Amino acid sequence: MFDSLELETRGLILDFGGVLTTSVAECARAFCLREGLAPDAFTRVISVDPVGRALFADLECGAIEQAEWNECTGPLLGVDGTDLLGRVLADLRPEPLVVDVARAAREAGVRVGVLSNSLGRAPYDPYAGYGLDTDFDAVVLSGDYRLRKPDPELYPIMLGLLGLPAAACVFVDDSARNLSPAQDLGMAVVLDAEPAATAAEIRRLLLGGAASAATDTATEADTATEADAVTGTDAVTGTGTVTGTGTVTGTDAVTDTDAVTATAFVAPVVPVAAEENRPSASPAGFRSVVE
Repeated sequence: MFDSLELETRGLILDFGGVLTTSVAECARAFCLREGLAPDAFTRVISVDPVGRALFADLECGAIEQAEWNECTGPLLGVDGTDLLGRVLADLRPEPLVVDVARAAREAGVRVGVLSNSLGRAPYDPYAGYGLDTDFDAVVLSGDYRLRKPDPELYPIMLGLLGLPAAACVFVDDSARNLSPAQDLGMAVVLDAEPAATAAEIRRLLLGGAASAATDTATEADTATEADAVTGTDAVTGTGTVTGTGTVTGTDAVTDTDAVTATAFVAPVVPVAAEENRPSASPAGFRSVVE
């Protein structure tokens, strides 16, 4: 898929929830239906309810542990808080098209990192089984640094761990507001809306314009195979843009007010009134949850 001799960009930075994983919003919706709640109940608690919003922000920043968040958020939903996050994300799975393109890039010599707003690791570990400790060159989870995207101070930390300048990197996120600080630093950015398109854009950016054109024929079979995977596998059809707060918080979908004019692929975003780090009340509102 990649020819290491032709690579022009040497770093690939990926969001976790909704990029490396299937749709977090769909997980949240399924949880609500299992619990007998309105489909958007979880999204509304973490993005509209002021107490719920503050609790979720504290979880992402590492100010509270996941167990405390479970205990305090459960009553806001009117459900038992025991292992709440684990129950909400019970259906989360790796997104095969993006996982495969990340693996291929790394095998070709690209340094690959994960930059994500975090949810803690206990009692439920959303990152288990994704090989964060073995399959990536650097991992930055917001709670470890008491920051969360889109705080611009978080992005240089990732660049430092990768040992690369911003201009040498591609950053992929499913929230437009999280792309703006990366673009300001000089990264190429990709707004993830659909796995096959995202994987194709990553290949294009890492290969560069001329190299990409030269390899279109060679990658045609891979593209066709990926298209089949998108329309033929349950794992992929369960994915999609998170419907609530960004990938993991549809909040971002609604508060993605920053204009993103990257040279990379950026899907259209409808701007609305901005509010600092506010999760959205839209159905895509769960985007900042594992982003």
